[in-house]
Amino acid sequence: MAPELTLYHATHACSTVVHCLLEDLGLPFKEIKMKMGPNGIQSVDGTINRDEYLKIHHMGYVPALVADGESITEMPAILSYIANLRPEKCLLGDDSLQQARVLEWLSWLSGALHGHGFAMAFQPGRFTDDKSQGPHLRAKGLDFVRKCYARIDERLEGREYPVGNRETVVDFNLIIFWLWGLEQEIDMPGLYPEYGRLITRMARKETVKKVDIYAQPALKYIPKEEETKL
Repeated sequence: MAPELTLYHATHACSTVVHCLLEDLGLPFKEIKMKMGPNGIQSVDGTINRDEYLKIHHMGYVPALVADGESITEMPAILSYIANLRPEKCLLGDDSLQQARVLEWLSWLSGALHGHGFAMAFQPGRFTDDKSQGPHLRAKGLDFVRKCYARIDERLEGREYPVGNRETVVDFNLIIFWLWGLEQEIDMPGLYPEYGRLITRMARKETVKKVDIYAQPALKYIPKEEETKL
């Protein structure tokens, strides 16, 4: 029997990845949209305040996935759990080496690109109490982000998929970082064409189109050379 799932997520946050994966696998789930309010994170409809949400996610951010009353946090853990609900899809890889590669990707994306690069760019206050250092840290964070994008592009060269010969949770995880790059006015299609090929494939999925990121003009998410083909 499938577990009862509740996803706590926010628009344009990394939780969008979890939303995309749940939709793609056709797993039934309840969604609760969150936002930042005057007193911290809360549900959009106002039924869950910060203190209540901290009982679900001890750090007070998204995503959180509750499965049959058990709260699961952190992107690698959540994606791995969901993938195991559909083991026939092999979304964690086909063998032990591929499974290690998937975990390697998820850990690096979560810890380095997100936790270091984008955290420094988006929230420099996490790294210093000196507000005058904010612009410097933002610039340093974005420089690190660009280096990560270059590494992603290099690792995807000559490959259709990040791991093996089929889609894994890594393909889904990469969606949000492309979006964030565009929002930072980085020329993603021009600078990272291999990464762009992956995004083109993922953005064409009907299940991904259902998720709120696709409410934006489609061309914003598709590499320029593919625009006329849609």
